[in-house]
Amino acid sequence: MSPFPRIHAFLCLVIGTSLVGSLFSVPEKDLLFTAKQLRFDDFFAKPHGKPTTGKVAGNSFAEYRVGKLTVRFTEAKFSGKGEWTGYGVDGGSPDRILSSLKIWAPSGNFALPEKMVTDLGNPNIEHCRTRLQGKQLDLAMVNSDGSGGHFVLYQIDLAKAKARRFVREVINDEFTRTHDWIPLMK
Repeated sequence: MSPFPRIHAFLCLVIGTSLVGSLFSVPEKDLLFTAKQLRFDDFFAKPHGKPTTGKVAGNSFAEYRVGKLTVRFTEAKFSGKGEWTGYGVDGGSPDRILSSLKIWAPSGNFALPEKMVTDLGNPNIEHCRTRLQGKQLDLAMVNSDGSGGHFVLYQIDLAKAKARRFVREVINDEFTRTHDWIPLMK
């Protein structure tokens, strides 16, 4: 008999749980993105320049330069009307919401549809990540009031003037496609 029966039982539980957990993990082919596709080391870890910030009509904005593009995130105070069904809070309503996302490019000016931005509460517009790969612009942000944290990834096809959005709540392991390719507004 082992002199440490409780430790032996605990180790069996931990090892058994790890083996069973690995049997039920999501296969890489079923993931929306892999770490390699997002290149987390490039995209999230490299420091980005500070955005230009300011206020227009009482709303805060942050502008990022990405090559020849200018991307502007604008946030506004949440009106408090209606029940909040978006991201960014764990019960209640957010203090602020993302109110617009606009892109100025040599090929034209675009805005993302309202339904792709206004359900993101407590945005962190001064700490967004940007990446331009060919004609695809990736924008990422981490928003939170603390317990309502969520990651947001926008992918914008500049050639086709379309965008899609993925959101991953902190309590979930995977990104959820919340909006598939939607035409941008000119």
